[in-house]
Amino acid sequence: VPLMGTTLYEVFPTRDGDYGPIADHLSALNGEARSYELEWEGRTFDIHVEPLRDHEGTIVGTIGLGRDVTLRKQTEGVLRDTQERYRDLFENANVLIQSSDAAGRLQYANRAWYEALGYSTRDIVGLPLANIMPPDGVSEWLSLVSRAFVGERIDNARVTYRAKDGRVVLLD
Repeated sequence: VPLMGTTLYEVFPTRDGDYGPIADHLSALNGEARSYELEWEGRTFDIHVEPLRDHEGTIVGTIGLGRDVTLRKQTEGVLRDTQERYRDLFENANVLIQSSDAAGRLQYANRAWYEALGYSTRDIVGLPLANIMPPDGVSEWLSLVSRAFVGERIDNARVTYRAKDGRVVLLD
């Protein structure tokens, strides 16, 4: 819908100066640029409005840009929902799940992992996995990780951890 040359009062069904888009344009007429998100006619727009000045710097109107971000917002919503489902799946799985960075520092563990080994999030985030393994388990773990990083499928792996209370826990 071409809007150039129309007034805001023609576009929006109100003369309320406190109504978001009208208030933002009035602010631009007073020298203040505004950016906001607008839901309008079933679409979502990122809007930027600022003062329009003549060659002497006098404000003579406003200039605005609206970008339709409806698809991006819908995609973000689907992504959030998917992430939440996977987070719930991982967090409530009965198997121990952990992730670590390339240097072997723990980044995440699920509820079952914490319950089995007795650690808390504060205990493990950034902690090198080798710090919670018996010395003889570290070399075996490093071998598994190296094989996995080059794409080898690891079907059955055994890893030994040292629980917070000192117990040795063997995981398959």
